[in-house]
Amino acid sequence: MHDLRATLGEFPLRLTFQSKAHSDKYRPDIDGLRAVAVLPVLFFHAQFPGFAGGYVGVDIFYVISGYLITSVIAKDVLRGTFSFTSFYDRRIRRIFPALFGVLFFCIVAATILFTPNDFVTFAKSMIAMTFFASNIYLKRIARMDGYFDRTSESQVLLHTWSLSVEEQFYLFFPAALLLLAKWAKGRLASWLIFLTTISFLINIWATHYKPISAFYLLIPRAWELLTGALLAVKVLPPLNSRVWREVAGLSGLVLIVCAVCLFNKDTSFPGVNALFPCLGAALIIYAGENGDSYAKGVLSFAPLVFIGVISYSLYLWHWPLIVFARYFAAGDLTNLQMTVALLLSAVLAFISFEFIEGPFRGREFQAPDIFTWTCGKHAFTGRRFCCLFASRISWTIQQSYKTANSGKYRAERGLSGKLRKLENGNPQHGRHPFLFVGT
Repeated sequence: MHDLRATLGEFPLRLTFQSKAHSDKYRPDIDGLRAVAVLPVLFFHAQFPGFAGGYVGVDIFYVISGYLITSVIAKDVLRGTFSFTSFYDRRIRRIFPALFGVLFFCIVAATILFTPNDFVTFAKSMIAMTFFASNIYLKRIARMDGYFDRTSESQVLLHTWSLSVEEQFYLFFPAALLLLAKWAKGRLASWLIFLTTISFLINIWATHYKPISAFYLLIPRAWELLTGALLAVKVLPPLNSRVWREVAGLSGLVLIVCAVCLFNKDTSFPGVNALFPCLGAALIIYAGENGDSYAKGVLSFAPLVFIGVISYSLYLWHWPLIVFARYFAAGDLTNLQMTVALLLSAVLAFISFEFIEGPFRGREFQAPDIFTWTCGKHAFTGRRFCCLFASRISWTIQQSYKTANSGKYRAERGLSGKLRKLENGNPQHGRHPFLFVGT
C-alpha cells in the first residue's frame, strides 16, 4: 500500500482515484483484478494473438461485482439501514454518467458515418440499451455463432449486453437479499448456495441446448454474480494460513490465465468452462481477504490498479472506437491501427473517469439522494429522447437517400466491413458512403 501511495503521489494532478488508496477497507488487489478482467477483453476484441479466450474477462467482472455490491448491501441490512433509494442512487452515480458520454459519442459518430440501414440497426440497439435490454435484443437477432458471429462485429453497442445482465440482476437481487435476511435469518447463506446451484445447472443445460440464450440471458449468468455474493456473506472460513492464501491466490491466477489463453470462440461457453474464470476470480478475492499473498502483491502493482480503476470507462469506450474505425477504414484494421484505437480508448477512459464518472461517484455535487434519484429518472428519459432523435435522423437520411438514388445504386457493408457495389455502381464515390448520401 505504501508503494501504491508513493507512486500515485508522483502524478502532477490530484487524481480522483487517489482518495481510494487512503481508505482502510480499500483493496487495491481487487482493482488489479479488474485490470486482469478488462485487458483480455480489449485484446480479444483487438484480435491480438494469445487472447482468444479474452471474453472471459466479463465473467471475472461479474464475480467482483457480486462480491462488492453484496458486501455493501449485507452490511446495511445487518445494521438495519438499507435503503433502496440510497442503493439505486449509488448505482446511478456509478453507471450512468460515463455511459451517457459514450452513448452521445456513438450517436454523433453513427450519424456521420453510417449508411441508412446500419443507422436503423444502431437506433434499435440504442432503444434496447435504454431499457438495459441489450442482451435480450442481441439474443433475438443473433445468428448461429451468437456473440462470436462475424456480423456481431458491426454492432456498436455489442459490449453493453454484459451491463444489461448486471443491471437486470440488481433490479431484483437487493429485494431478494432483504427478504431472505428477514425471513430466512440464519439460513441466508444456504439459500444463496441453493440459488447459485440452480442458476449454474440451468447454465449447463442451456449451454448444451440453447447456447445463445445461455450466453446472453440473466438466469444462466446469475450464478457468476452469486458466486461473488457467497464470498461477501462469508460462507467460507477465513484463510489465516499464509500457505493456503498462496495456494488459493496462485490457483486463481492459473485458472484465469488458462481460460484467457486456451479458450476460443469454439469453446463451449459459459457452461462448465465458465468455472475457470469465476472460480479463479473467487479464489483471488478469497485469498486476499485476510492477509498478504504473492497474488495480492502482484495485483496491487500500481499500473494494474490504475487500469482497474478506469476499467469501467475503458470497457465502455474501446468497442465503439474499434467498430467505427473499422467502418471508416471499410475493412479490418492493421495491428498498428488497432493499437492506436486501444490507446485512444485508454485516454478517453481516463478523461471520462476523471471528469465525468469520478465527480459523480465522489459526490462533489452535494445533492440529496432523492434529488439524485429524480435526476436519474430524468436522465433515463433523456436517453429515450436520444434514441428517438437517432431514429428521426435515420428516417430523414433514409428518405433523402431513396429520393436521390432511386434506381442508381446501393452501397452496403459486407461481413468484412468492405463495401459491396451492386449493379450500376459508381466507383468515383469512393470508400465512405456518407460522402455521397443525398448527392
